[in-house]
Amino acid sequence: MRIVADSRHLDVAGHDELTGLPRFESFRRCLPVMLGERGSAGLLLGIVELNGLDSMDSHLGEGCGDAAMFLLADRLNDTLPPAALLSRIDHKQLWLAIPNISDVEAREWDARLRSVAATPAFVGGLELVLDTVIGLVHATSTDMDEAELLAQATVAVMRARDEPNRTMLIPAVDGNISARYRVLASFARALRSGEGLELHHQPQVSLDSMSVVGVESLIRWTDRTGLSVAPAEFIPAVEQTPLIGPLTDWVLQRAARDMLGSGTSLPRVAVNISARSLAEPDFVEQVVRAFCGGSGQEDLTRLDLEITETALMSAPDRARRHLVVLRSLGATVSLDDFGTGFSSLGVLRDLPLDTIKIDRTFVGGLEHDPTARRLIDGMVDLAHALDLAVLAEGIETQAALEIVAESGCDIGQGYYLGVPQPVSQLVDNMLTLSPDSAAAQ
Repeated sequence: MRIVADSRHLDVAGHDELTGLPRFESFRRCLPVMLGERGSAGLLLGIVELNGLDSMDSHLGEGCGDAAMFLLADRLNDTLPPAALLSRIDHKQLWLAIPNISDVEAREWDARLRSVAATPAFVGGLELVLDTVIGLVHATSTDMDEAELLAQATVAVMRARDEPNRTMLIPAVDGNISARYRVLASFARALRSGEGLELHHQPQVSLDSMSVVGVESLIRWTDRTGLSVAPAEFIPAVEQTPLIGPLTDWVLQRAARDMLGSGTSLPRVAVNISARSLAEPDFVEQVVRAFCGGSGQEDLTRLDLEITETALMSAPDRARRHLVVLRSLGATVSLDDFGTGFSSLGVLRDLPLDTIKIDRTFVGGLEHDPTARRLIDGMVDLAHALDLAVLAEGIETQAALEIVAESGCDIGQGYYLGVPQPVSQLVDNMLTLSPDSAAAQ
């Protein structure tokens, strides 16, 4: 397989081991060059998404998902023109860029790519029609930068998932991008430069000793206008794009730096992991590289990975393998938002977990809701029977603190115990808290 037709767009690093194609960082660095070479016609930017990879591994045999991805990448590579760039962004998405494309040619490429993706492939001894989704955006304006185009390509593929033929071609004009994806484009610029990004840490407190046993690291973003953007306004969109990889790297690196260099001697830092990141084949290597840096030591004993039930269920076999390896390197695993997803006794028994986090929806208003208290009692009993610790999040009152402690929760988290704050504000006296001092923060 040729890596890419035009080697001017590539460096030697950052390539996918399976396909030999460049990964996201290389693709993102090349895109401004290609925008400058779009000519008088335009640039066609596209996402080809291959679904069902884990199902292939489960039903046809280990490695069949990789074989399908290799075949699809090989076909696309052979189809694209010499000046094009093809990249494997994550475990199921290929991104492509073709310069000097007119409106007519964009429609022709839409049909050609659909035909390539629909061609049956022999995988695991069977002839299969691959489950692909194709989103394309055609950029002719010289005013758009790569961040805006990446956001619009994400719009196209998300819309394509709902189309009968699973494809969507849109022109890259301002009217096609919603406010949500304008935020995404702005965040992509911030992530590239590092400006306006900060990591805040919220204490996690032992309900027995009232000492801080760790922190949860939470990203905060101030945009170029000086306004603080709520995580709910950008994190869900970022999780649907390749930006989640660089963001996860940034959070892990900053968390390790803050924890080791702050002088607070925090025993453990918890980092949220998305479903998209957890499904990546090289997720273990990503975590070790980002958290341990260049130390040469694979020691994750001060790292807790917070995984949602949805993330675990999106690719359960691969997630289980990753988590087993990471726990062998010292990391712990917490099941976030427990009680709001697909939990079952089988899930709790089979997955490599250390802690469950009872979702704040059960804790808020607990003092006025006897049913919620009984539910928490049951969750705690179940978790302890499986040798899992229990963390109650969303503790905002003294009454809620007392109830979750009486229910047997091991750890508490919430604004009553401590607000998320920069590492510069994590002071030594936080390491021993009383309810009165916590309420005074």
